[in-house]
Amino acid sequence: MSRRTSQVSAPPRKTLTTERSVTHSSWFRDALYERMSEDLHLGGMSQRTHEGYLRAVRKLADFCQRSPDQISEDQLRKYFL
Repeated sequence: MSRRTSQVSAPPRKTLTTERSVTHSSWFRDALYERMSEDLHLGGMSQRTHEGYLRAVRKLADFCQRSPDQISEDQLRKYFL
């Protein structure tokens, strides 16, 4: 009697190249994106952390409607407190 095991395959993970199109926005431009991406790489962050951080910064920039390097601490307090 043969025993069948069902194998569940995980969905394919997004690579940085596919994630990149999702990460960019009109507020999070190429030069700043590339610099942050390089810093994360040099910091030894995993690919998943790398993607998550870039996504979070893009969402913050879109929410505040300005470049991440133009968002002040006072503006963050105003938005989130």
